[in-house]
Amino acid sequence: MIRIICLLILVLEAIGLSISIRERGWKIFAFYTQLSNIITAGSALLVILFGVR
Repeated sequence: MIRIICLLILVLEAIGLSISIRERGWKIFAFYTQLSNIITAGSALLVILFGVR
């Protein structure tokens, strides 16, 4: 169940990031919210790959 939720988070983060990059370009990295979303996507990817122990 956790991996399914993380997969959903990862997909939604990828969609949101692509929209942000299209609208603002690489200036998105100046905003804490965008950086937080990228870290969340990375965490979700790690849970998908390695699981939770």
